[in-house]
Amino acid sequence: MKRSTLFFLFFCALLLVMGSAAAGTVNTGGTVIVSSYTPSPSPVPMATPAEEPDASEEATPTPVQVTPLPTPTPAPTPEPTPEPTPEPTPEPTPEPTPEPTPEPTPEPTPEPTPEPTRDPNTYLTVSLCGRTGLGETLSARSRANSLTAMAADKEDGWLLEALTDVFQADDLTLTTLIMPLADLQTEEGVKATSLLAPTSAVRFLKAAGVDAVNLTGGNLLDFGMEGYESTRYTLREADIMSFGTLGNGIAHDADEVLVWQAKGVSIGLTGFAHEAGVKDETVMLERIRLLRSHGCDIIIVSVAWGTAESTSPSADRIALAKRLIDGGADVVWGHGPALLQSVSFYQGKPILFSSGTLVDGYSGAAGAMGAVIQLEYDLTGEKPVLRVMSAVPIKAGARGVYQPVELQIYKNRYAVFARLATIVDKKELASLPRGFNMVGTVLIGEDGSLSLPEETEP
Repeated sequence: MKRSTLFFLFFCALLLVMGSAAAGTVNTGGTVIVSSYTPSPSPVPMATPAEEPDASEEATPTPVQVTPLPTPTPAPTPEPTPEPTPEPTPEPTPEPTPEPTPEPTPEPTPEPTPEPTRDPNTYLTVSLCGRTGLGETLSARSRANSLTAMAADKEDGWLLEALTDVFQADDLTLTTLIMPLADLQTEEGVKATSLLAPTSAVRFLKAAGVDAVNLTGGNLLDFGMEGYESTRYTLREADIMSFGTLGNGIAHDADEVLVWQAKGVSIGLTGFAHEAGVKDETVMLERIRLLRSHGCDIIIVSVAWGTAESTSPSADRIALAKRLIDGGADVVWGHGPALLQSVSFYQGKPILFSSGTLVDGYSGAAGAMGAVIQLEYDLTGEKPVLRVMSAVPIKAGARGVYQPVELQIYKNRYAVFARLATIVDKKELASLPRGFNMVGTVLIGEDGSLSLPEETEP
């Protein structure tokens, strides 16, 4: 019930009391009860009017007890129920984006330190090859696998292709021809074993860089002087020089020495077929003196000795080689045997007892070991001095496979070097030093001593 309503009821009750008094009516009792406020919504009872007093009685005012209205207790303000703080939904942790792995900056490849370029005028290189046969017997020429038949449609560089770089890099390349170069068709009066090469075969020598040939091989006269002269003419037409003395009683034109000029050095060349004609070493010594009188700085003496099958030098060949050096030769270059033989030094000068075979166009012995021996002379002093000897190991060209090739497999190279290092005379000849069979190079000291390059010392 509203408070204004309560005051209105109270005010009406008061007027009733006052009205009764004024009329002389005495209220004999009864307490006016004013209902106090309760929170319940029940209706308020109406006051019952008191009995009207006896008029004869004096009216005595009855005190009114007023019960104060209780101060209403305000309803507690409800504590607002806090809304639950929502747990923050964790944001998904993003997968870390991997940083790209930087490409490693390649370290610059160091430029190889170029080896100092040698002044080509400070040294001179001479290459000595084994014997060369560019043909076959006339009866074998018709075979499909003969050298002449196989070479017919080949380029000029075909035969000696594997060694062309070696020959063209040196200052003088020498070989020995063992058969004539001639275009002869007749077999009349010719032995079945006579050997002949067509003149067109000279193109292989020229293309490879061969500079001069020794003409003292045992089969050069198989077709008489006609074949021999054809050989000399064919070589000269190809700008290839020749030298050699065939033997006593042979025409003077077959006794030829050569002086080769290279880098201001004069190289004297002479050759003999010792066991086929020239048995008088007086002739050999005369040729050496002749060349020295013409100002030759280096004299190379080529000697055809021994049989094709011999594998080591005989005692008389060893003795002859020493006498030729005592007589002024700087190099003794032996040939004749098809097989490679040892190299020795006498008084610091090399003796090649047999340089084996370069090309064999007629024999059935395929793949024989051979070597190209290279002599390097120092030109920085007053006169040329031999300082290095090295060997290029090869497999000789032979029937069916006529192109010689440089050996690459270590054990095959080792076998060639070991053959060259074979000891033949411990007393007066110096053999190649231990370790040469691994490297194929030897150094010659000023006193004639032999040693290996420093990096290959065993």
